[in-house]
Amino acid sequence: EKSIVDPTKVLSVPDSVNSELAVALGIAGLTGWLALTSRAKMQRGEHVVVLGSSGAVGTIALQAAKILGAGRVIAASRSPDSLAEAQKLGADATVSLATLDELPERIRDAGKGRVDIILDTLWGTPALAALKALSPGGRLVQIGSSAAASVELNPAFMRMPQSSILGFSGGSVPHQERLEAYAQLCDHAARQQIRIDIEKIPLESIQSAWERQASFPKKKLVIGI
Repeated sequence: EKSIVDPTKVLSVPDSVNSELAVALGIAGLTGWLALTSRAKMQRGEHVVVLGSSGAVGTIALQAAKILGAGRVIAASRSPDSLAEAQKLGADATVSLATLDELPERIRDAGKGRVDIILDTLWGTPALAALKALSPGGRLVQIGSSAAASVELNPAFMRMPQSSILGFSGGSVPHQERLEAYAQLCDHAARQQIRIDIEKIPLESIQSAWERQASFPKKKLVIGI
């Protein structure tokens, strides 16, 4: 019912955002938003690929990219239903990860020959393929490894285009920057410009919730009292 917190690290929640949404925006939301603004240093007009667009972070990231002025946003996922939903949320193109055949070419085609930023929640073979699709100066922001913990990488192909792999965790961002990002997220969510599928689960069902989240339920599970 109560918890000790450091008052210098809390985030203010506006009245226009309910508790369940506030939690989702504070975790998945900040990760997706800050990966673009703080780590990738995204510029307006750049083309962005979201690897693993079906998850909570990916869903918010593709919407954030549109809000921040991306010239083109590409959603990549194994699920046809998730890709269809991504288009409803504003994705300009989609790439199926159900097959990995010619994946670099398909990603590059979806980006119309330009891929500046990859937000990677997967790692493994999909990330390696996406890296090969990057345009000169492009960067992959690594924020998750749900597909694989490791990949065999010969970096020779990255040298001439000077592409980059950037590790990212939202917890490493200065608190003031997090405050400002969270306020923007809440404002966009209150105006229905950012949407996320949330399921509220009672505290007594915490065990089943824990088991479900391990299988990537494609929605944000929020524990309520």
